[in-house]
Amino acid sequence: MPRKKMDFDTVREIALALPGVEESSLHGAPTVKVCGRLLACPALHKSAEANSLVIRVGVEQRGASGT
Repeated sequence: MPRKKMDFDTVREIALALPGVEESSLHGAPTVKVCGRLLACPALHKSAEANSLVIRVGVEQRGASGT
C-alpha cells in the first residue's frame, strides 16, 4: 500500500486533536503550540531540507534516537 506524504497541514490536524494545543504563527509561518510553547512548525532556515518540520523535543530525548 503506498504511503501518503505527511505535510504540515496533516501535522496540524493531528496536533489540534490533542488537549491544550492551539494554532499560532512564528515569523509568519504556521505553528502549533501546547500551553503557549512551540510544538511543531515548518522548518524556516534556508539550510533546512524542503518540506521538513521543526518538532520540540526535550533535551533528555535528543540522543535517544540511536543514531
